[in-house]
Amino acid sequence: MAEQNLKTLLTLKNLNIWYATERGESKAVNGLDLEILRGEIFGLAGESGCGKSTLITGVMRLTKLPAHVQSGEAIFHASRENGQEQVVDLLKLDPGAMRPYRWRNISYIPQSAMNVLNPVLKVEDQIADVIRAHSSMSKKEAQARIGDCLEMVGLSKKVALMYAHELSGGMKQRVTIAAAIVLKPDLLIADEPTTALDVNVQRVILQELTDIRERLGLTILYVTHDMAVHAQLSDRVGIMYAGGIMEVGKTSDVLSEPLHPYSQALVEAIPDIGGERRRIEGLPGAVPSPLNWPPGCAFHPRCKRMLPICQEKRPDLRELKPGRLVACHLYQ
Repeated sequence: MAEQNLKTLLTLKNLNIWYATERGESKAVNGLDLEILRGEIFGLAGESGCGKSTLITGVMRLTKLPAHVQSGEAIFHASRENGQEQVVDLLKLDPGAMRPYRWRNISYIPQSAMNVLNPVLKVEDQIADVIRAHSSMSKKEAQARIGDCLEMVGLSKKVALMYAHELSGGMKQRVTIAAAIVLKPDLLIADEPTTALDVNVQRVILQELTDIRERLGLTILYVTHDMAVHAQLSDRVGIMYAGGIMEVGKTSDVLSEPLHPYSQALVEAIPDIGGERRRIEGLPGAVPSPLNWPPGCAFHPRCKRMLPICQEKRPDLRELKPGRLVACHLYQ
């Protein structure tokens, strides 16, 4: 990540995304703060049920009832064609005003991305739909751009004339990535895009994402619970639990010296095939229900280092040292 790219691209402030249910509000994202820098690959980690996917759909303004953005800010620094930067709060835009930012500034690779392709349309037609909807590019320019993007993800230009059923799982995934980068967005959000792939294909696609970041200069928000993937791909990582951020730092620092007890438990659960043999112990318990997060620090019922204050007061996310943020009373 080049030094000149260390500028803020997206800032989330006190973000709350809730689901209205008969039993009350399910607070999937609960007072979350996060900053993503331009040009980096930022990894978002945490167990299933921590609110990662809800966070993404909220930023993209794709939440549907009963989900709703209760409060907060999502300050985005969008690039314009004239080279200037436009600062906008994504959460204050109505659907019509949000539309121009999708795909041109923020694109999305959803979970189960291999299943998003239309079976009755050729690959070229599907990606061309994106271009027509979000740009004024001519048909000839669009065809050339589609071919270039397919080659960028390791596919032949001939794939543009194929249907989804003619593609392998890895090829479908690459086509989905090609569609997401076709308009060269500022931010590419990838939600567990390689979960259904074997490890060899996964490794290749992760390398291709790194190459795409370098060639296009875009920012990637990569979401997965797999800490080994973050070790390979991410520049920085944020650890999410119970709708909030527990720790943020350089991926190498978080993996080598995790600060939050939850981060420590995640790192300890990573198998080490080359080191000393040891027993891997899973984190006891489960993520609590967002209908009733525990008072104080939401992690305290599972924490081995709990203090009395942990049951009473929610810790703030504070910068412990340059680049390292942690929300834990052990350090406050």
